[in-house]
Amino acid sequence: MHSKHKGTMAETKVVADLYSKGFSASIVVDDLMPFDLIAIDGAYNLYKIQVKYCKVTNSGSAKLELRSCMSNKNLSYTKKYTRNEVDIFAMYVPEKDICLYVKSDILDHVKSQFTMRLTDTTKSNQQKGVHYSRDYMDFPSSK
Repeated sequence: MHSKHKGTMAETKVVADLYSKGFSASIVVDDLMPFDLIAIDGAYNLYKIQVKYCKVTNSGSAKLELRSCMSNKNLSYTKKYTRNEVDIFAMYVPEKDICLYVKSDILDHVKSQFTMRLTDTTKSNQQKGVHYSRDYMDFPSSK
């Protein structure tokens, strides 16, 4: 599947998930914006959401890339997102057909990737520093 199709699928799944959680959503038309969607809660608070299609790795986790890669025939570049640009990162994991939501304040602690464990345990039974998907199913809507 082409990467643009993956992105469209992820955005569609996130919009459907937001509606099931009681939010409204608006799709951003400008592809150069640093976010893909705007979620609107019942009090009309707006949340800028960057959506990522995240495949399951061999270790049973999904990695959220905290940067944007763009290219055309003349150049390509990578840019890290900032908290001013994005409020929430939404991860769509196709193998599990789930949407996960991560606040952009992780940008203060994580450089380029945020790893999400999709199983309930780790092989080494490590607990410290492990981010479990079950803790990111709800939309973090406190402004």
